[in-house]
Amino acid sequence: IQCPAQTAPANGAISPTGWQNYQVTVSYTCNNGYVRSGATSATCQADGTWSNPVHTCTPVPCPALTAPNNGALNPLAGPYVYQNQVTVTCNSGYQLSGVSSLTCQANGQWSNAVPTCAPGQCSALTAPTNGARTPPTGSNSFGNTVTFTCNTGYVLNGPVTATCQADGTWSNPVPTCTPRKCPALTSPTNGALSPAEPYSYPNQVTVTCNSGYQLNGVSPVTCQADGTWSNTVPTC
Repeated sequence: IQCPAQTAPANGAISPTGWQNYQVTVSYTCNNGYVRSGATSATCQADGTWSNPVHTCTPVPCPALTAPNNGALNPLAGPYVYQNQVTVTCNSGYQLSGVSSLTCQANGQWSNAVPTCAPGQCSALTAPTNGARTPPTGSNSFGNTVTFTCNTGYVLNGPVTATCQADGTWSNPVPTCTPRKCPALTSPTNGALSPAEPYSYPNQVTVTCNSGYQLNGVSPVTCQADGTWSNTVPTC
């Protein structure tokens, strides 16, 4: 009496193969990365049939994955099984730290840990000349904002703030701090000013009188931080 040859399951094998005689036992196995579902063997019976049907081989499952903060998985969810690949991406403004592609391996483990998504970085900003930035250092990660101010006697030219953007650039350039201007001065009658305008903080102007005239008042006068002169122009 013989039993008919059995067909090996997908991703598995039968040993021995072909037609088999009564009482011969064949073994079922699965390829690496697959799990057997069913009997491990079958015996040829007196009626010419096998004692068990051919088993099936299903892919080994891998644990569920959780998307990183500020990131996503593709495909979005499992179940994940042997040879499946998952790609990790980060949201705009965030940079991936780790391996972006994970593969479910034959042992049921992932090839790599899920990477993280850290805020992207912008170049370091320096305070403007004759000014300051708040905070004084750092704060160059995505979403951070830096505020600029000028020292006393200086005027800010440009935006007050700059924000680190998703593309790694700042929303605004660093502004400049220019000296505050003072009003123009008129030379006294029978006198002169030195130097000539324009005048700005902390310029000093010297007033002199022509030969034969005496100065009445204070010289020099200084352009102050608030944009006013320290004294009125003297007379001659």
